[in-house]
Amino acid sequence: MRAAVTSQRYNLIDFERINQDGRSVIEAAKEYRAEETLLDGRTIVIRAIRPQDRSSLLEISRHLSERSIHSRFLFFKKGLSDKELAYFTEVDFKTHVALLAAIERDGKEVPIGVSRYIVIDAPGEPPCAEPAVVVEDDFQGLGVGTLLLRHLAKIAKDAGVLEFVAYVLSDNREMMELLEHTGLELARNIWADDASEVRIKLA
Repeated sequence: MRAAVTSQRYNLIDFERINQDGRSVIEAAKEYRAEETLLDGRTIVIRAIRPQDRSSLLEISRHLSERSIHSRFLFFKKGLSDKELAYFTEVDFKTHVALLAAIERDGKEVPIGVSRYIVIDAPGEPPCAEPAVVVEDDFQGLGVGTLLLRHLAKIAKDAGVLEFVAYVLSDNREMMELLEHTGLELARNIWADDASEVRIKLA
């Protein structure tokens, strides 16, 4: 995982840009909320992550198989320390944006997936960010990951991010299919023997 680094490159991204509804990009991201329908007809909510979502992230991590953990974009594991939970939930919605997917069960919000992007410092490259998506095993194959990535891309595009740059393991066909299902333009380059760099055009 590459952490966000303070850089003059960030001046290329207009974090204070005002949307049509009169809010800045950051304000809109912090309050982001949308409803979507899964392939099985169930409704989910995709919303901005909050500091109080620590228990939700722990719940998701406990329901991940070894394969799911192995296939992640960014760092994610079963069992998270207090420091890691703070990092994943206390985001600035500027250089680090995170969304939570949840389904309602017995009147309660049940977390089923999370996505995030971190703006990266890449001299000579257009404004870009590295995305991450993880979905609880029981909800994989229903479109949750694709929806999370699409909404993440919308926020990033509104902020002026031009590309997502993801590093995908060569045997991770599931993740490549997820990227392809977003409908965004992809360019795949071999990065190492066991991984590829995938550039996802947002604009």
